[in-house]
Amino acid sequence: MDAEFIDSDALGLTFVREFEELGSRKVVQLCPNGKNIIVNSKNREEYIKLLIHHRFVTSISEQIVGEMSAEQRRILLFFWTSVMYLPVEGFEGLTSRLYIYKSAEPNDRLPSSHTCFHRICFPPYPSMEIMQERLLIITQEHVYRSFGTW
Repeated sequence: MDAEFIDSDALGLTFVREFEELGSRKVVQLCPNGKNIIVNSKNREEYIKLLIHHRFVTSISEQIVGEMSAEQRRILLFFWTSVMYLPVEGFEGLTSRLYIYKSAEPNDRLPSSHTCFHRICFPPYPSMEIMQERLLIITQEHVYRSFGTW
C-alpha cells in the first residue's frame, strides 16, 4: 500500500485486534497502550507481526488447556492424529488439517478422536473447566499407554 495513504490514517487502524468469541465482541491490545497507537507506514510491519502472533499463538493458547506440559501436548497430538511428533514442517507437514467437532455423546464422556482424519470430538461440556479436566485425563500416562503405543 501507498505509504502516504497509510499515514493519512484512512484505514483507522490501531494496535488492537477486535474479534467475536462465543457470541460477544472482544477487543485486545496487541501491545501496551495499543489502542492509542495509530498504524502508519513506519510501524505497519510490527502491527502485522503482532496481529498474526495474537491470532495464531496467543489466542489459541488461551483457548487450549494452558496447564498442559509439552509432554501432555505431545500425547494430545498423538490422541488426535496418531502422530507421535510433529514433522519438521510443523503442522503443515501433517497429512490433514486438525479438526474439532462437537459430538452427541453425553457430557460425562471423554473426548474421542478419529485419527485417520485428524478429528477430535468433544461432548457438549457445560464449562471450559470440565473440558480441561477431560483433556488432562486423556494425557495421563496410564490412559495414554492404553492407546496402544507400549
